[in-house]
Amino acid sequence: MEHLIIGIDHGYGRMKTENSNFVSGMTESTAELPFSSNVLEYQGRFYSIGESRLPYKADKTEDADYYVLTLAAIAKEMQLAGVDTAGISIAAGTPLSRYGAEKQKLQSYLTQNKEVSFIWEGHPYQVKIYDAAVYAQGLSALAWWSAMEKKQADEMFILADLGSGTFDVSLITGNRPVSNKMFSFNIGVNRVYNAIKESYARQTGKSLEEPLIEKVIMGQPVRLKKECMDLINGELEKFTRDVYGYLKDAGFNLDTIPVYWCGGGALVMQKYGQLEAEMNEYILNPNANASGYVLTYRAMERKKKAAEPAAGAGKEGTRGKGRGKKGQHQ
Repeated sequence: MEHLIIGIDHGYGRMKTENSNFVSGMTESTAELPFSSNVLEYQGRFYSIGESRLPYKADKTEDADYYVLTLAAIAKEMQLAGVDTAGISIAAGTPLSRYGAEKQKLQSYLTQNKEVSFIWEGHPYQVKIYDAAVYAQGLSALAWWSAMEKKQADEMFILADLGSGTFDVSLITGNRPVSNKMFSFNIGVNRVYNAIKESYARQTGKSLEEPLIEKVIMGQPVRLKKECMDLINGELEKFTRDVYGYLKDAGFNLDTIPVYWCGGGALVMQKYGQLEAEMNEYILNPNANASGYVLTYRAMERKKKAAEPAAGAGKEGTRGKGRGKKGQHQ
């Protein structure tokens, strides 16, 4: 059976793997849907994945929603790998500031079923969940950046992970987070999406769809009136000022400590923040955490394998010395 290591970033706004990125949402139905694209059938229910973003929930393990999204993420990676049966190792993560409190809970949640069957886009899949490893979000994105860019981060820097629902900040010194300088703020990119939609509704009495705002941020072609574009850009600039203000309020000296931005909001900060280039680094790959989880998992596995022969050799060496001494006494 093929063994796949699948990194999954369980975002409030989007689910990410190494090769996929989709809205953290779904529409559930008890009846078969008239289409199969992005449809997961699991335990007699049908889920249209990527629709109706889930409301913010502080505990993602409180119900089955993120488990269903996890199966969809696994399905996408298996589909890309061209396999319908596989043993899976899940590599996931939690924010640095909540790592100790959430690690075991997330591991148990992801491994609640050792064997899982589901249908993805009309095709049946069989999965064995071998294990789930949980790493530090943000640091994993940094590991991916360092490996891809072949660069080392500064000796001291601020790791600023701006996601859809939260803003997680840590001071890193000598590759280690400083325990009393880790913060999690209840602000994320979803806030600016909501602010834009509310502002537009107040001014026009009409609704503005979220995918259009996303296209503006991504620099993709979109047809919008100038007034609408101005409103979107203005709210985004205000949002970046608010986010940057959280770093100042946390007591960081931003004149002497560089900031490494990651998460889905890194692009927003780069594009609209008007921040000094020499003091800000941007990890723009939104899938960086998921890819970093896989890198870290593989590195830990190599370390374990390298340690096993060494431990065995040590024991053999001790026994060998004992036999040698015995031989000398004879």
